Amino acid sequence: LEVLSGTNVTNDTDASMVELGFEAGGRRLGGGIRLNARMTDDDLLESTSTVDTSGQSGNFFAHLTIRPGGRKFRMPIRIGPEIRSNVLDISSGTIGALSEVDWVTVGGAVEIEPEFDLFRSNRSALSIYGRAHFGAGIAQASTATTDYDTESINLGAEFGVRYQAAKFLISGGYMLHQTEYDESDPEGLSFIDETTWSFQGFFVSLGIRW
Repeated sequence: LEVLSGTNVTNDTDASMVELGFEAGGRRLGGGIRLNARMTDDDLLESTSTVDTSGQSGNFFAHLTIRPGGRKFRMPIRIGPEIRSNVLDISSGTIGALSEVDWVTVGGAVEIEPEFDLFRSNRSALSIYGRAHFGAGIAQASTATTDYDTESINLGAEFGVRYQAAKFLISGGYMLHQTEYDESDPEGLSFIDETTWSFQGFFVSLGIRW
């Protein structure tokens, strides 16, 4: 978490993520949905006092899928609406006058995922792939007493290796998710600082392809 104006707070901690996705379609066109949720440990912000701070994030992406490419190289392009949320929870005290801040973005996103087969037979395949995601939208940052208007951009990158045996898939690699919120419009004499949420780490995923 990085607050870029005013308080100039920067810190990181351990976090975990769970993601579920479904995609279906024909040879060239399809569609799907993806949901993910992330949660941090309770030391997201460093403090000399006994204040526990944690973060929760979630994302919903519903998309049309265009499938250019052939058997050895594929590059799905996904386009659709996206909803993203981030919550800063100050569970055992306050920072200033705040005990919780919620950001919610409604907008759209586009994503590409090139994949290249290193090996393929009738029953198995090994490939390398990457994923690039860009989204933007209008956002609202909310405290217990006030709602603030702002904007955000959502960035994502992923690269890894994917192995397919019959219909079953296992993938592993490295990912980065980042959401950047502009400084909010003022409400009276108060506003929410420009804030960046980042999540990065290694992953393993399981799936079925038919």
